[in-house]
Amino acid sequence: MLFRWVVLFLLTYSSAAIATTYPSGVGIETNALYRLTNSFLKDNRSLDVSRSSNAAFMGTTGNYNGQQWYFKSLGGNKYSIHDDYGRVLDVAKAKSFPFMSVWGNYIGQYWTITKQSNNYYRITDAYGRALDTNGGGKNEPMVVAVANVTGQFW
Repeated sequence: MLFRWVVLFLLTYSSAAIATTYPSGVGIETNALYRLTNSFLKDNRSLDVSRSSNAAFMGTTGNYNGQQWYFKSLGGNKYSIHDDYGRVLDVAKAKSFPFMSVWGNYIGQYWTITKQSNNYYRITDAYGRALDTNGGGKNEPMVVAVANVTGQFW
């Protein structure tokens, strides 16, 4: 797969081009790897996971497998978000923090990617909450009510 570095979801190619397929017209290639950063943390922190833990976190940006993500189209502008270890980003309805799990076609594994007018993207879960980062020091990813805040622009 082609590895793509994504700073705030703006695409910057790092190797040879491959066939481009943009499902649902939002500009997400399902045959590419992405790095996920947001406007709040800039390119200093990336959505990250470790092989030994199911916790998602915002790690210092680097050349780490846990910062490589790919999308699978589920139709209707919905995607599952996969890590390089074969797990999917998941969230429970009663919880605020996303985690990694095996694909099970669960509602918490459905994400909507919406291009914003500022050329960023908003990632929302099936419950209508936006993927965001906490500004309280640890900068962990969380899902919260949709708002016009920089942590929700990826």
